[in-house]
Amino acid sequence: MSRTLRLVPHDPAWPERFAAEAARIRAALGARALAVEHVGSTAVPGLMGKPVLDVGIAVGSEADADACIAPLGALGYAYRGPYGDDPRRRYYVRDEGGVRVAQVHLYVLPAAAWDEKLAFRDALRADPALAAAYEAEKRRVAEAVEWDKGAYSIAKGPFVERILADLRAAGRLGPVHVHVPGDERQPIPRLPDPPHMSRFSPDFFDTVYRETPPWDVGEAQPDLRALLDAWPPTGPVLDAGCGPGDLAIELARRGVDVLGVDVARAAVDEARVRAAALPPEAAARVRFEVGDALRPSTLGRRFGAVVDSGFFHLFDQPTRDAFADELAAVLPPGGRYYLLAFAVEFDMPNTPLKVTEDELRARFSAERGWRILELRPARFQSRMSPVPAVAACFERDPG
Repeated sequence: MSRTLRLVPHDPAWPERFAAEAARIRAALGARALAVEHVGSTAVPGLMGKPVLDVGIAVGSEADADACIAPLGALGYAYRGPYGDDPRRRYYVRDEGGVRVAQVHLYVLPAAAWDEKLAFRDALRADPALAAAYEAEKRRVAEAVEWDKGAYSIAKGPFVERILADLRAAGRLGPVHVHVPGDERQPIPRLPDPPHMSRFSPDFFDTVYRETPPWDVGEAQPDLRALLDAWPPTGPVLDAGCGPGDLAIELARRGVDVLGVDVARAAVDEARVRAAALPPEAAARVRFEVGDALRPSTLGRRFGAVVDSGFFHLFDQPTRDAFADELAAVLPPGGRYYLLAFAVEFDMPNTPLKVTEDELRARFSAERGWRILELRPARFQSRMSPVPAVAACFERDPG
């Protein structure tokens, strides 16, 4: 499957294609499907988009969601599992001749994401000026990320979030009443919105990890490997924001026990696949879990070291302060924190925030119980081009 984004002018045949596909789905799922909706850009008249039908399906229980896997599979939809760290939202794809032609987002109601998906679509349908602005933003971010499909999905997120915020403020985003003939039920209340990171949400990362993200170079970052060579860690090690697991796997190959934690289930799933290919002795040393790497104290254990390849730079200053406090809580005297982060900031959404050497010296100072073992300029490798970075190794004061 190509990772290059393809955007095309709106095709007037898309609504007819959806109607035919929806009829097949309704016939296959029967009463389990409370609603089958045309969503995404192909559902908005005149809007440019990827030539892939987006289908939204609502069901009333997780049991119904499980029961949909086989009939959707019979229609050619491959089940890809939960969408993000949410078993109430499921994802399917249908390819023809190696080309993606349709995808299904299935929601177990109540679901805030279902409400948002329909509200955003309806806002675009009702306001041609808003739809034109969204198309312009899609073009802008596509060019900014050099037509990388995964990065594009992340980069257009802030525009969507702004529109949803406006809809909430105007009272236009609330429970969506799913009407089935003969079923006069009450509107389903919305669930609370999930917590958001400083610039990213879990959904953004799970979307980008369905392809190969720009920062996944298939190995541990060279500048982090150099830090590990210079200052060997003591296990067990926590890989905070482990992504697809290459740094944790590097540590396991070195004979160190390591736990990788990431909020994105798709990343953790990929990390587990890569770990399974290790020799048995190394594979036994590494484990990956979905979780909140910002709060390692909730894991109920201490670590000899914490490694961080592109995690710290996702967050704003208050969150970085809180994370530094968390590190101090889980590292014993002599425990080490290894960091590689962007030293630049790009004028586009969904990109990391700059980290400076001066900031790190102040945050990981002797007054706060740290020693600086190494702090220097570095490079963060990516599939597009290397990015100026900062590399560091800090140690809790041995006393």
